[in-house]
Amino acid sequence: MNENIVAIIFRLLNFVGLFALFFYLFKKYALQMIIVQIGQKESILRNLFNRQQALEQEQYLLDERVTKEAQLCADLKEKVVRWRKLVDQKLAERDQERTDRIKLLSQVAHQHAENHAMNQVKKGVLSTIATQAQGVLSKRFADTKEGQEFIKPIIDFMHKSTS
Repeated sequence: MNENIVAIIFRLLNFVGLFALFFYLFKKYALQMIIVQIGQKESILRNLFNRQQALEQEQYLLDERVTKEAQLCADLKEKVVRWRKLVDQKLAERDQERTDRIKLLSQVAHQHAENHAMNQVKKGVLSTIATQAQGVLSKRFADTKEGQEFIKPIIDFMHKSTS
């Protein structure tokens, strides 16, 4: 039994020795590499986290910008609609003014035409009357010199009125 106890103790010592050797090698070589890798991964994670926050901030700013531009576009569209209505209104007013001017010019031209026709009729009638009056007055006052002097200014005045 002593041999068994000694064998167990040596096995235990071998195990402790191997464990200590493994722990020493692990600590000397593997632990340093693991710590470096963990540091690198933490650094990568920190960088990714910072990048994510920067991208989220950028997305937030872009969303705000898109919202502002959408509002600006809506305002601009509203202004364009309002301007279009004003332009249409002004065009309608100008068309109405043009129609009114054409109507007025037509009335003025018609009035001038009527006046011209009336003047032509008056000239014709006065000319005829002057000729007939000259004939009648000449017959009536043909014998006297005073009659001729009386008729001449009247006939001259009538001829001047007709021309």
